[in-house]
Amino acid sequence: MSPTQLALEINRDRNYVRDLFSGRKRSLGTRSLQQAAQILGVSMGYLVGGLTDRGCDERESNEVCRTWPQTRKVPLFGQDSFGEDGKFLLDGGQLADLLCPPQLERVAEPYAIVVSGKAMEPRYRVGEIVYANSARSIGKGDDVVVQIPSLEKRTWCYLLEFVSLDPDTITLRQLSPERKLIFPLSEVKSVHVVAFVER
Repeated sequence: MSPTQLALEINRDRNYVRDLFSGRKRSLGTRSLQQAAQILGVSMGYLVGGLTDRGCDERESNEVCRTWPQTRKVPLFGQDSFGEDGKFLLDGGQLADLLCPPQLERVAEPYAIVVSGKAMEPRYRVGEIVYANSARSIGKGDDVVVQIPSLEKRTWCYLLEFVSLDPDTITLRQLSPERKLIFPLSEVKSVHVVAFVER
């Protein structure tokens, strides 16, 4: 089956899978990955680099033939209010538990957020789900979720592009409107790389 045929079979744009092969896209969304595995008759583990090229019978116990684990969950957070420069609060609480994507299966504390602001359009749009990898090192050009505690004991977060890190500051880039934001490292609680987005 060609990449175009597979994309149409999972009800996506004809270039959805082809873009993954060409490097324009980093990963497939969770639902698309599940659908593709079913259509191709293989396990989800195989599609993300597993050891077997065949689907698994539910009665089988062979560890080599495991499908993607369905037990681990990733917390999904939503924003309850917005501030200047696209910052948002995650204090609205956890919205749901999502199945852990294969890319984050071995990460200690992965999490996901719902994109609500327009600071990173057109790269990320309202309603998309962004998964953060709390263990991966940061490189120039990576998209990141930055957490900065406030004096009111709440945590402001930013979804931005990483530019540079100096001894005392971190520089990030917002796309819409385009501008650079510089924060003192002493005020930054965490910086986590965006693993992928589910559209």
